[in-house]
Amino acid sequence: MRHETWRIAVLYAGAALGANYISGFETMRFFSLYGTWGTIGLLLSGAVLCGSSWLVIRWAARRQFTSLFDFCSWLFGPNAGPIAALFLCLILFGVAGTAISQQASQLQHVFLFPAAGGAVLFTAIAAWLAIKGRKQLATAAGVLVLLGLLIPLALLLHQRYIPLPSLAYQWSGSWLWHALLYVCLHLLFCLPVLVSLTQDSGNAPAARRGVILGGLLFTAILLLDHLAILAHWHDVNNSTQPLLDTVGSLFSGGSSLFSLLAGAQSIMVVALWFCALAMPIVDQFDLRPAPVLLSMAGLTAFCAFLPQLGGWYETSLLTIAAYLGVFLLIAMVWRWQKSP
Repeated sequence: MRHETWRIAVLYAGAALGANYISGFETMRFFSLYGTWGTIGLLLSGAVLCGSSWLVIRWAARRQFTSLFDFCSWLFGPNAGPIAALFLCLILFGVAGTAISQQASQLQHVFLFPAAGGAVLFTAIAAWLAIKGRKQLATAAGVLVLLGLLIPLALLLHQRYIPLPSLAYQWSGSWLWHALLYVCLHLLFCLPVLVSLTQDSGNAPAARRGVILGGLLFTAILLLDHLAILAHWHDVNNSTQPLLDTVGSLFSGGSSLFSLLAGAQSIMVVALWFCALAMPIVDQFDLRPAPVLLSMAGLTAFCAFLPQLGGWYETSLLTIAAYLGVFLLIAMVWRWQKSP
């Protein structure tokens, strides 16, 4: 029972953190830029995301949802639900491709490995992990969650003074809006994983306990990242990769190791998405897992080359994903009021 709870916790925490959190850009953009208000927004985000995820787990267990399509059909209705689920899947493949592309570019920068080859390699590893199943994914997620706690903790021990401005500084509604966007974006990221975890576990109480524990791990990692950025603020306030730059400046070979860790996180999250989206199709139509997963890997690899169109592509994709998450959260609140 405890092992099952821990397995669900690390898988949920890994999915909720997302594929690109390790660089610190998201943490800075949504929270650290707002100082103390950002800290409050971060804690609220952790609580709201955990509460929303707990609702999804409870609904999935009560109504025996087996896939993201089942959940969307119930949430949005039998006509609009499949369309919403398909659109959500396409957004996830686009985000997965963007994450793979970013890590492949970082691999090229650090190790001089061709970016195109890196994108194909990362996608292939993600598909291989998905074929292996959630047991191996849970092991990988557990290691990455542990490292996600230890690395910012080491940065905080190196620089223990954390400048926290007063609440009178940067008083505006921007911190709250960005906290809401973060919740909506990451709810979108972990939704298919949540539905599949309930189905795979077959133990609703363990799934709920796992989500609560995973929410605590997720919030702890995010808070440590945020505090580490604030502790080194004067060095990273203009950086697009604040944690990566901090580790690289403090430790010899830190950039290389951190780049590998960021790549591993992206691969793990993409593999979780593959597994959550492919296995219901495999079970429903009695298919072999490998061809379905390889088809998804091919689509992701194609999406990994789309950022070459320009910076507008990634910005537009994440903006659409965030506002789709807002719509999803509103629909969930509406549905909760009608049938809690």
